[in-house]
Amino acid sequence: MEKIIQIENLKTSFFTEAGEVQAVRGISFDVYKNEIVGIVGESGSGKSIASKSIMGLIKDPGKIVDGTIMFLGQDLTKLNEKQMLKIRGNEIAMVFQDPMTALNPLIKIGNQMSEVIIRHSKLTKKEARNKAIELLKLVGIPSPEKRIDSYPHEFSGGMRQRVCIAMAISSSPKLLIADEPTTALDVTIQAQILRLIKKLNSDNENSTILITHDLGIVYNVCDRVIVMYGGMIMEIGSVKEIFENPKHPYTIGLLRSIPKMKNSKGDRLIPIEGNTPSLLMPKNGCPFYDRCDLRVEKCKLRQDFIEISSTHKVACNLISREANNELNRG
Repeated sequence: MEKIIQIENLKTSFFTEAGEVQAVRGISFDVYKNEIVGIVGESGSGKSIASKSIMGLIKDPGKIVDGTIMFLGQDLTKLNEKQMLKIRGNEIAMVFQDPMTALNPLIKIGNQMSEVIIRHSKLTKKEARNKAIELLKLVGIPSPEKRIDSYPHEFSGGMRQRVCIAMAISSSPKLLIADEPTTALDVTIQAQILRLIKKLNSDNENSTILITHDLGIVYNVCDRVIVMYGGMIMEIGSVKEIFENPKHPYTIGLLRSIPKMKNSKGDRLIPIEGNTPSLLMPKNGCPFYDRCDLRVEKCKLRQDFIEISSTHKVACNLISREANNELNRG
């Protein structure tokens, strides 16, 4: 399969008065053509910083301090801002969590979309407007010929997110990054947006990175899963491998905290006790150490990835019987 993007040992830090905050701590993963990869983890795990690193959106006092981001054979970490502008929004596009922060409330939707389309193409204003109408229709906006002259506040939250998706795909990007795209939406609208992202990924043959804290979303949409915690990757695998054969205690903890339809007899959810670790000069070992019931002394040392299969790997000293027994007892 063709690799769209290949990330190796990516480290992104923020240099504050208190010291270096290591937000992303040496992550490596690939995204292949036409697949949807989910990145999951609690708030503060490094998911969004990883995506912004790919987009070249890390600003002072933040900095990519190490690693490579190879996009179609080109290392994005070596490009300046002018070079990144040719890629950002054109070949790699992003859908943000809150559409109201991505849309200017004082400018009509059509004008905002046309501006983006013209920036990445040689179309005239009239041609860009017509394309904007086509895109609004594509993402399911009713009466796009009329709604194109509306302001953002005249759309519902779900419709605004559809507009943002339309803008993101306007240049047919090879990679779409969706950062918590359904957080502020109700369950019904969430499902519609996720179906739209999945359909667009299939129809346009692009690749998608879907960032979320919700494993339920990942199960229904993604092909592979990356589990992050404390700025590091804990486990990578196919959806089936992660949900049916999880190995890292953190992954198991996330799965045990998901409500299940079959648990209708009053079964209680099991939370992960404790707090997420500080990323201000963090310890070298497993970041989940302090919250892990299965920890042993050697977990204080950083664990290399162990391959469970060709598609499944985990950074944990306790990958076999103990972890699975804990899941079964849960």
